[in-house]
Amino acid sequence: EKRSRALTNSLNLSEVETNIRSLVTSASEAHKVVQDKLANINNDEQALDTKIDRRKKEYEQLEKRLAKLQSFRPQYMDDYEKFELTLKGLYELYVTKFRNLTYMEQLALEVERAEKEKTAEMEQTMRQSVEKMRSEVAKSPPIESLQIEDMNKNEVKRPMVFGNMTGAGLSDDDEDEEEEEDELVNFDENLDLEEEYMENRRGSLQRTENVFDDSENDEDDF
Repeated sequence: EKRSRALTNSLNLSEVETNIRSLVTSASEAHKVVQDKLANINNDEQALDTKIDRRKKEYEQLEKRLAKLQSFRPQYMDDYEKFELTLKGLYELYVTKFRNLTYMEQLALEVERAEKEKTAEMEQTMRQSVEKMRSEVAKSPPIESLQIEDMNKNEVKRPMVFGNMTGAGLSDDDEDEEEEEDELVNFDENLDLEEEYMENRRGSLQRTENVFDDSENDEDDF
């Protein structure tokens, strides 16, 4: 139906000609645009090919340079390798000495701790000994009181003397006097021994106190 209508309708030739010319013009313009794009593509391809060729040449040059550098051995490499081996040995020696030092420090701390404990035990024992000696000295009677008591006992035990100063009746008195003199000599000897014993005890106590004071001073100084 559309075809029949188009055939039956009368056409204006000038209008048809104008439309055809406009279509040809637009088609030619589109063709020109496509040709320009193709030309640009060709130019881009040529530019890319040029860049690729340049990069390939640079890559080849860099490979050659790398091969030369890898094959090149500086003069100091021998010394460098020698020093590297020396440094490795020194580092191993340092590690060994550091471990030994750490171990010795640990042992020193343990020994110091043991010495402190031993010193504390000795000080405790010395304190107990000093206190014991002080208590014994405090409990023991003075020497002067012992002398007075022994003299009183001797005066009580001394027998009464009767008779004349001369004659045969003095034989018993002489024997008593000799016995009293012997007792006095023995008493004096006992007193001397007791005084010497007490002096020794006091000297031992004084020395012990001095040692104890010196140990406390050393501990304070430490």
